[in-house]
Amino acid sequence: MASLAYGRIASTKLSHVSSFAHLLHELRLRHGVRQSDLAALIGYDQTYISAVEVGLKGPPTTEFIDKVAGVLALPDEDRLALHQATEASQRNLVVDLDTPQDG
Repeated sequence: MASLAYGRIASTKLSHVSSFAHLLHELRLRHGVRQSDLAALIGYDQTYISAVEVGLKGPPTTEFIDKVAGVLALPDEDRLALHQATEASQRNLVVDLDTPQDG
């Protein structure tokens, strides 16, 4: 039962992962780099990278992306994809026009 509940929680979390988070995770795995190793190479904490990959943190700065791209020696198309995913993953606050105003 515990694993079933965990599976539901994990799948719920994954459904909220941004396109940037998914791409970063995919690129890191493709290059065979652990979160802790990537963190050490780019000067960030492993917990930050984990939080970005699971969607707890929004897309990081251009500096972060450039460091990741440099360490992983990403080709230009992957660098561009990371930057585009960052833009697509920006969190936006949307307020329903029918929301009552406090008076």
